[in-house]
Amino acid sequence: MGGKPPVLSADNLTSCAPEAALRTPRPVPGSQTPPPAAPAPPRPPSSNGESAKRTPPDIANTSADEPSGVVFAEDLSAGAPAPFRILQALPSWFVSALLHMLMILVMALLYLPMPPIDSFQEVLLATDGPTEELEEIAEEVIEPVEIETTTHEVVPTESATMEVSEEFTTISTDDQAAAAAVAVELSDISEATAPRSDLLRVVGAYAGTGLEGRGEASRARMVREAGGTAESEAAVSRSLKWFSKHQYHDGGWSFNHQKGPCQSRCKHPGSYNDARTAATAMALLPYLGAGQTHTEGEYKEQVRRGLYFLIGSMQIKEKNLGDLTEPNGKMYSHALATIALSEAYGMTLDNDLIQPAQFAVNYLVWAQNKSDGGWRYAPNEPLGDTSVVGWALMALKSAHMAYHLQIDTRSVQGAILFLDTVQLEGGSKYSYVASGGPGPATTAIGLLCRMYTGWEQDHPALQSGVDYLAEIGPLQNDFYYKYYATQVMRHTGGARWTTWNESMREHLISTQSTEGHEEGSWYAETDGHSPVGGRHYCTSMATMILEVYYRHMPVYGARVLEEEFPL
Repeated sequence: MGGKPPVLSADNLTSCAPEAALRTPRPVPGSQTPPPAAPAPPRPPSSNGESAKRTPPDIANTSADEPSGVVFAEDLSAGAPAPFRILQALPSWFVSALLHMLMILVMALLYLPMPPIDSFQEVLLATDGPTEELEEIAEEVIEPVEIETTTHEVVPTESATMEVSEEFTTISTDDQAAAAAVAVELSDISEATAPRSDLLRVVGAYAGTGLEGRGEASRARMVREAGGTAESEAAVSRSLKWFSKHQYHDGGWSFNHQKGPCQSRCKHPGSYNDARTAATAMALLPYLGAGQTHTEGEYKEQVRRGLYFLIGSMQIKEKNLGDLTEPNGKMYSHALATIALSEAYGMTLDNDLIQPAQFAVNYLVWAQNKSDGGWRYAPNEPLGDTSVVGWALMALKSAHMAYHLQIDTRSVQGAILFLDTVQLEGGSKYSYVASGGPGPATTAIGLLCRMYTGWEQDHPALQSGVDYLAEIGPLQNDFYYKYYATQVMRHTGGARWTTWNESMREHLISTQSTEGHEEGSWYAETDGHSPVGGRHYCTSMATMILEVYYRHMPVYGARVLEEEFPL
């Protein structure tokens, strides 16, 4: 911003004045009595009989009080060209009017529009002779040219020695990403410098020439085709509004929603106070599922602040590992936050998100169990469990589909190895840990992971497992089971999905809170995770279930691109 102009002091002003300005001024002409004028000298007769031209008085003989250099009008007009002498003879008002008319004429010529091209064509084509048929010119079709573009990729990992059948080694990252800071400023208007991503051409967000699946137009179409209704979409809208009313001032959320702006107006808080990263991710995922990002949408400010909170919560460690674990959420928190960051980057291609998302992926791969290929509560903890593996594998899938985010294929192979250790009845059912018994929720998780790691739709074990889930039905008070099982049923489709969807959809719509500050939220006291996750957890899971029509594109749809994990 420009500074104020300098102020000059009185001394400076005096010193800058010329010396002549300090002298006593000359008397004003006419203030003194002039001396008597000398008699005019006689005018000599001219040779041609005309009076001689008047000459100016002798300057040397002019009084000091009179102005010098007197010039008569006759002298000015005598040496001027004839046109100027004519103008001097004209009245001043006439000259002024003439000049204004000329100016108006010039301006009119400048501003008059050019005649249309068609009129020129009509004149050129109008002839008195017979009409000649013109040869029709065929329009040349220009074939589109594919241009290969080269973009700079962040290479996150260097060669590792992880063997699927033996041990996992540390996955390190390239020095290209070493300069990332925790406090990353998200651009107000994200400039997509990389080619458009394939992200969520399977999981629903960015595809083709615009937002598809999670975009507004495609979302409405997919809701109609997959079994959603206007009422189910209205329920999603109310839940997003509820989340916006419970965002903390630092941009994050908490399972104990009563400590924020809610001020205890909503009942049933969760007990996990030290899992704010997980709670924030579980609020962002419904927004992202509905096509709301930090660059567009009604809730872009809420999403922007939530992403700030996640990035600010990341602890950068050696080898470019971005740790998002926390005391209560542990690896659950990290996997959920990795999904949110990967989806946000993939949907917007905001370059400010690529390094935080990649660092989170690096840590997830590094934290994988070294013996059985699974994940559990702590990094590298022995004896992985199916529940954490489900979130971790979905995080790797989101990263794989986001442009520039890299994963190590051996990590996916390790997850497949883990699934082999917990499968039962040929892979149609799954247990929580190896040597355990099958359960509905873990079976749904295992089947969904098998879908994303290459099992075809007609796989016998997959079809048997889907029949098992269909027989149980959408357990109405178990959000966790219903979240995974609904995705499995949606991807397989058919009559089983139609029956499942109608029961699931109508129950969620009818049980959503519709009054007071709780409007738009859900809570089920009999859900096993409700005591720790509270109303915030139930609302997040219910919203993502109702977004199933467009949140994840059908795995077994038309596969123009190969989106399967690179194995």
